[in-house]
Amino acid sequence: MKTINIALISLSILSLIGCNFFPKKNKSHQKTNIEKMLTSNLEETFNDTITIKHQEDGSKTTLLFNEFTLVLHGFIIYDEENNTKNVQKDSVTIFAELGETIEAKQLSIFSEFLQNIKIEQRFETSVTIMNEGPHCDLIDWIHFYSNWKFLKTNNNNQFICAKYSSKEKEKFPQIPIEELKLKVLEQCGEDWAKIIQYIKNPNEYPSGVNISRYFLRISGDRKDSGEKISKLIIIDVPMGC
Repeated sequence: MKTINIALISLSILSLIGCNFFPKKNKSHQKTNIEKMLTSNLEETFNDTITIKHQEDGSKTTLLFNEFTLVLHGFIIYDEENNTKNVQKDSVTIFAELGETIEAKQLSIFSEFLQNIKIEQRFETSVTIMNEGPHCDLIDWIHFYSNWKFLKTNNNNQFICAKYSSKEKEKFPQIPIEELKLKVLEQCGEDWAKIIQYIKNPNEYPSGVNISRYFLRISGDRKDSGEKISKLIIIDVPMGC
């Protein structure tokens, strides 16, 4: 009896397996729909995993505008008040964490409203006075501004931020050195003025010139009206520790 019962149970299991895993030919379209759903679920799961990873390691910055969303990969900003969660206006200033740069980073644009999207980049340099660890940055004084440069795209249609040489980052307008010393005395104080009393140009230590801001200009045409749209992102960069 036990043998017969086991045989009957085995037949029942095979019957159930057959019904569930071997669909009839006239229902072959159901298999296609299931495959689509499985693929969709896998893609959603993968995307969610990537999003969670980025949130945990802070490895991207996302900015929302009315016409598009911009994602700057591998770039961390200081945003204690979570201002990046808001929809931005025509221009926005963000603050890079210490040691961060947008140079050579990938930038993605997602938009249902714009076409012919272009991105340009430029930078600004400022003078900083260094005293080993401490430094005094003249970010509200004279600056050098580079020309705008159109960004190229990679095979994934991501824009690649421009990269600059050390020589480019040290560019600064020609000024009488006494003007710099007077500004340092006025803004930083007498002790700082003393340590630069013998320098002959802004790039002579303990004075130095480096990038203090990057600019990204995003432009495109609205698909519905052809109206030209332009947005400006200003990225403040810490000049020292």
